[in-house]
Amino acid sequence: MREDYVLTKIRVKFLRGEKVKYISHLDLMKVFERALKRADLPIDYSNGFNPHPKIVFGLPLSVGVTSESEFVDFQFKDKIIPVDFIKRVNTQLPQDVETITAKEFDNNKNIMNLIERASYEIEVSFCKDINREEIDNLVEEFLNKNEIIVSKKAKKKLKDINIRPLVHKFELKKVYINNDNYNSFGKRNIVTFFINVSAGTRENLKPELFIKGLMKILNIDIKIINIHRTGLYVRGETDFVNPLDDSVL
Repeated sequence: MREDYVLTKIRVKFLRGEKVKYISHLDLMKVFERALKRADLPIDYSNGFNPHPKIVFGLPLSVGVTSESEFVDFQFKDKIIPVDFIKRVNTQLPQDVETITAKEFDNNKNIMNLIERASYEIEVSFCKDINREEIDNLVEEFLNKNEIIVSKKAKKKLKDINIRPLVHKFELKKVYINNDNYNSFGKRNIVTFFINVSAGTRENLKPELFIKGLMKILNIDIKIINIHRTGLYVRGETDFVNPLDDSVL
């Protein structure tokens, strides 16, 4: 190792928009690797026969989901200023992938293991007429339950799980009720829900499974129109905080 070898660890918040929501997590990793190379940023590599860049993402985003709050850790083998990093890498990233904020950190905590909560906005359409009062009642009924059992595929098998303890916040955000007659899942009865749920390597509730629980309560089909991740959170001293909060860096 060179005597002037200086490690810099930077945690970055980035967004992922509509134009890239269908690329896989593996492809997204390659996007960042190529951007770092083109920006001539000195990413550090692991040792061994097959070295790989020291890049760790927070909670991988499902294909088809947009986000305004993704996080990734980089380790560089030289001194890198966070503001300079953002300027250089953004010129090399494709449209709808953009780094927003970056901070240096000096601990060995893995961002992937730190994530424990996630928040989403889920836009859905109901297959039959439904009014505002029924939607409000649905939210209330969900929150009042202690147990909501749904089937989840795990290791090629279906497993029944109780999703209720994994939902920490659930509220109605927007409602669009159209009284004209359309076929099932026409552009009518569109609702946007906000949820804050357990997420990460220990417990992880995907929005699709949450909607499955709603359908079980209401006993009607619900079509997901769009899922947008609004936040990822780690455990702070007294509450869950943004991964760039100074208390966890």
